[in-house]
This record gives sequence, C-alpha cells and structure tokens, in this order.
Amino acid sequence: MSHKGKNSASSAKGKKPSKAGAESKGEDVLQAVVLADSFQDRYKPFTVETPRCLLPLANTPLIEYTLEFLAMNGVQEVYIYCGAHTDQVEDYIGRSRWASSSKSCPFSVLQFVRVADARSVGDVLRDMDKRSLVDGDFLLVHGDMVSNLILDGALAAHRKRREASAANIMTMILHSGGTEEHRTKTKGITPVFVVDTKTQRCLHYDEMNPLQSDHYLSLDPAIADELSTEFEVRADLIDAQIDICTPEVLALWSESFDYELPRRNFLHGVLKDWELNGKMIYAEIFEDGYAARASNLQMYDAISRDILGRWTFPFIPENNIVPKQAYKKHSNNVVIETGASHAHDAKLQNSVIGTDTSIGSGSRVINSIIGTGCKIGANVTLENSYVWNGTTIGDGTAVSQSILAGNVVAVATAFVRRAVELASPEHGGLDPSKAAERALTACRGAPKFVSEVGVGGGQAAQVDFILALQRALQHYAKGGQQGQDQQQGGKSATLLPAMLQQLYALDILEEEGILGWWADARAVDGEAMAGLKEKCRVLVEWLENAEEEDDDDEDDDDDDDDDSD
Repeated sequence: MSHKGKNSASSAKGKKPSKAGAESKGEDVLQAVVLADSFQDRYKPFTVETPRCLLPLANTPLIEYTLEFLAMNGVQEVYIYCGAHTDQVEDYIGRSRWASSSKSCPFSVLQFVRVADARSVGDVLRDMDKRSLVDGDFLLVHGDMVSNLILDGALAAHRKRREASAANIMTMILHSGGTEEHRTKTKGITPVFVVDTKTQRCLHYDEMNPLQSDHYLSLDPAIADELSTEFEVRADLIDAQIDICTPEVLALWSESFDYELPRRNFLHGVLKDWELNGKMIYAEIFEDGYAARASNLQMYDAISRDILGRWTFPFIPENNIVPKQAYKKHSNNVVIETGASHAHDAKLQNSVIGTDTSIGSGSRVINSIIGTGCKIGANVTLENSYVWNGTTIGDGTAVSQSILAGNVVAVATAFVRRAVELASPEHGGLDPSKAAERALTACRGAPKFVSEVGVGGGQAAQVDFILALQRALQHYAKGGQQGQDQQQGGKSATLLPAMLQQLYALDILEEEGILGWWADARAVDGEAMAGLKEKCRVLVEWLENAEEEDDDDEDDDDDDDDDSD
C-alpha cells in the first residue's frame, strides 16, 4: 500500500475556492456532478430508510468525504443527484457546513438535481445533458468515495489535451494497487485497462469475472495500429470512478440511450466505437495517495481499516472533519470522542469510539468502530466490527466481523426483507402467515435474537419495533417499486398483520405493545403507513376483545371471592 506522497493531501483544510468571481463561468470554474444514488441494493437492509451516502464511515457520513475531496481540489459548483431519500440528503446538507447559507461553505453553487423515474446512472447523466447545467470541465464522482488525491497535475494535463483537440473528452483518475495484496483491490469483477504509456490514452476496457471459464482478453486487431511501442494491459488498478469530463461526455450519454453503467457500458462502448465517434479517453495513474469507493460491504470494511491505519490522511477521525466532532487520539491507536467513557479494565485497541458511548468492565474492543450513544455491556468482546449509533450490546456478548446498526431498524428490516422474499413467486410464493412464520423461526435462536436485540423490553420499545416493521414494509408494499407487480405489492402489504400475530404468538410482542402502536400517531404518518395500519384492524379488534374478556373473567373471580366471604 502506497504511503501518502506528492499527489495526496497534506492538510485537512485543502484549497477553498472563493465564492466571488463566478459571475460569468470561464475556464477556471471547475464543476462537479455527485452521483449520490448507487441504483444498487448492496447495503440493504441498511439503506431501506437511509441513503448509502449518509451511512457512517468511521462515524462520519460518507458524503462528507466526497465533498471534502471536491473542496480540496478547487471545485466551485456542485450538482448532487441523490434519487432515493433525496429529502434526507437535502436536510442533512442544509444543516451542515456545505449549506449554501453557511459562511464556511467553499462552493459558490451547491444544487440538488431530481430526476423523475431514473433507474440508472445513464438516466441521470442524460437528464443532466438536457438541463445544460455544466458548460465546462467537470468532475464526475460518486457519493461513497474517499480520496486524498490532489488533481492539479491531472487537471492541467486534461486541459492541455482538450485544447489540442476537442476529441479528447475525458480523463479517468486511477490508482495503482501494485502487485501485492491490497484491501481496496476488487475481490470480484476485475477491471482491465489497455493504456498507451506514452500518451496515457486508454484504448480498451474490459472486465474479468472470476466465474468465467477462461481469463483471456479479446482485443480488436485495429487497436494494435493505434498503440505506440510502449503500452500496458493493467489489471492491478484501483478505480474509484473519478472522471474529469468535458460536456461532450454528457452528449455521448444522450446519444447512447441504452447505456446504464459508466464503465461496463459507456467506457467500453466509446472505446470500442472510437473509429465511428472519434472520441478519445485518457488515464492518469497515481502511484501515491488514496482513492476508493465504499461500493459494497467488503469495500466498506477495507476503507474503514485504511482510515484506522491513517492511509486516508488528512481524512482521519482525530482531524474532526465534521464541525462539532471532538476526537482525540490515545495510546494503542485508539481514538475517543469527548463524552465517551469506558471502564478502567476495558481493553481498547486500534478502534474509534464516538461520544456518549459507554463500555463496561472487562470488555475488549479491537479493530472496531463504535458510533455515538452506544451502550456496550460488561465482558463484551468486539472484534473487527462496526457498531452504529444508538446500539446496545448486552453483557457477555461476543461480536466478530459484523455491522450492528441501530438494533430496532436493522432487525426489523431484515425480518421484513426475508418475509417478503418468501412471499415472492421466486421463493415459493408462501402465503403471508407462512412467510412470517418461516422468516422468524427457520433459523435456530432467531426468536430470541429478535426479542433481545431487536425489540428489547417495555411498551415503548415494542411500539418502536412495530413502527420499524411498518416503515420497512412500506418500502415493499408499493407495487412496482422494486420490480414487483401490483399483486405482489399488495401481498407484501398483508404481511404486517401476519408478522404481528407471529410475534405475539411467540411472546416477543405483548398486547400492550401492539395496542400502543395502534394508538400512536406515527403509525398513520402518510397514506402508505395508514394503509398498512388498516390491514391490522382485525388483529387489533381481536386483541381488544380478548383483553375485555380477561377483564370480565377477573371481575367474575372477584365476585366469587366476595360471595365466599
């Protein structure tokens, strides 16, 4: 792994472009398009209620790293597309230092772009072309990217090539992963770039799937005529999908209406048809610095470890890149935020601990990141794991290589997702009651886990758990949202009473919890939530009648006692 060098950031503040002087856009105005929607479900169930770009990475929302990178590289105008959960992202940005009203915002423009019915990156970029928001060089990045690369040299080279010929439309920023093992090297599909080492022009792109029977690369014979005497076929490059683009890139996306993915479709297609379109794409390969995307959970783990190892400097916890953070580094490479506490005999090593978190006596926390407001009991062992905000871990629990995310939401969402799968035609099309039963009882110990970790005790906790079930089902009950038809969407909607009945039968939920939820105003927050609640009316009326009968029986017993006196 390369240490930070001449191409990486040397300070947390970076370059802060002035808001002034942008009255007329010129060559010096650098714009950026941030793709904050991945159009993937690799992080589910965590992203059912929260967008990926707001998930915590080392206790800092992912999008913070992306915006810091843009500010550090002199970007002045930022356009963010976030698709799902747009309101949440807008609300977060509006309360952060990136808000347009904030004096500390380094951007002259930060604008959200809403694209109706977008189903891919291609749809977003075609819409961006129609809007004509970008009219000069711009950076195209993702909202889950972490990088400390300084792009001055790459930007200068791109501009020089563009001035030489309008056919030079794009420069990819790639990072050498070397020949040795590297955490952020892909473990699945491997990107392969054919690059002319004299001109840095990329002449071919392909992907190798580990499941393929062979690992050969097929090259068009015409490519050989374009190659200089020095070229490389690189399968060792780390691609964080940072691109320097001209507006012509968006025009090409519009011409190719069926392109969806930036690399597999767009890059491969443009390079393959270069004789027809006459466009050329280049690669700037960095040997130093850091760049990676948290594109899946494996990469999330890899980048988190790199942050603990300080490879992402200056974007490390103790530099407190988000205002009001107050982390300090201690011995054993432990970073603790003001307000956190731990027993004197707790063992902490190579970890990050957020504020208002407590760690009990005899507990061990190694190679882990714990969020804010967490309660870690006594004699807990936590290794190579991530505990997100507001999570409680009971005494004597051992957790390894896991993500624990806000008990109630994570457990409820996982339960709902499994029940929906079992009710779908692809998984047998079970009726709601059977799907709910199997989702909860198929795995040994699942009911106990749901009861202790997901629900907890007390009526208030049970109400919160049912609300989490309801919100998760709301996501699936909208017919067609996840590619399901209206019939399947309606079937998902009937799962809520089936789940509540199953949880009640297993003594995980009590009458008071279900009836408390029924009376809670949050259960009718919106038309979809109200519709799901109504599906449970029969169950609730049955519980109310049963409760009345119990009261009558108790009254009869009291009368009998009085008669005997």
